[in-house]
Formats: sequence, structure tokens, C-alpha cells
Amino acid sequence: MFGKQDVIRTDATKRNTDFTENSRSARLSATGQLISTASLARFTVSVARLAARWGQGSRGLRTAALAGGGLATASLATSGLCTLALSGRWGMDDENAARLARRAFAAGGLIHGVGFGVLTGALALAGLRTGELPRPVAITGLVSAASSLLSPLYFVKEQAGWFIPVGRFSGLLVSGIAGVRLGRRSGCSPRRDRQGRS
Repeated sequence: MFGKQDVIRTDATKRNTDFTENSRSARLSATGQLISTASLARFTVSVARLAARWGQGSRGLRTAALAGGGLATASLATSGLCTLALSGRWGMDDENAARLARRAFAAGGLIHGVGFGVLTGALALAGLRTGELPRPVAITGLVSAASSLLSPLYFVKEQAGWFIPVGRFSGLLVSGIAGVRLGRRSGCSPRRDRQGRS
């Protein structure tokens, strides 16, 4: 039969194994978030440039794009750092781990959603006005922005949490389409410049 010391040793081994496995997952998740942060920062600049082509009143739209993108980028980085901290010694303490998990959720979910919603809204409006985005895509972007901006209602009613994935995934879809179209346009610009000079 197992003695008391054997049971304690077995429980400790299990806790260490679980923590090691969870810490690896946390590090992978944090790495993905931090990589996404860099991509989001670059995309924010592209949206701001598109917003500058709005015409009269473009300064306000460009400011909204930069503010929303900045908030989304900062909150995603904060969530990544909190997740990374969970993979270290802070994650071994239940109270600290719970606190970090809540902060990661708030930063990477609700706060990021609001910033991403503002950025998506600015992208949709600029894309609609300049013709860079097809109308259905731009309208989807506006719906996505509204869903993201409503996500803080989760603090009032838990059922409102569905606004978070709806705004996030539809926003990523619109951003992906916009990224491809804007990338093609920027790639064609040097050719047009050379043709114009020749």
C-alpha cells in the first residue's frame, strides 16, 4: 500500500506535470498574441493612410483609426504579457494565476474588442468612401464594428458575451480582405509611378 509520503510525492509530481503542460500552452498562446500585435500595428498604419484619402474630414477618421488601432495593439500586447506571466512562477500560485487570467481576458477580449471595433469601423467607412472595399465587405465591417463596440455589455449581462466572437471573427474577415486589396494596390503603385515617369 502507498504511504502518506508516497501520496504527497505523487500529487506534487502531478501538479508539476500539469503546470509544465499548461505553461507550454501559455507560452505558445503568448507568442501568437505578440506576433499578432506587430501585424496589427502595421495594419493600423495602412488603415490610417486609407482614411487620409477620405477627403474633407479625413483627419477625424484617421485619428479614430490610429486611436482604435493603438488601443487594440496595446491591449493585445498586455494580454500576451499576462499570458506569458502565467507560464512562469506567477502561474504556480492559484490566486495570482486567477488574477492574471482575468486581466488577460479583459485586455485581450473586451478592451481589445473596443479598439478593434473602432479600427474596423474606420476601415469600413474609408473603404466605402474611397471604393477600395466592395460595398458588402464595408457593410460587414460596420456591423462588425458595432458588435465589437457593444462587447463591454458583458460586464452588465453575461449573455452579451457573444458580441465578442461575432465582432472579432467578422472583423478579421474584413481586415483580411482589406489587407489583400491594399497590398495589391501598394504593390502596383511603384509600377504606375515608373510608367508615369517614362
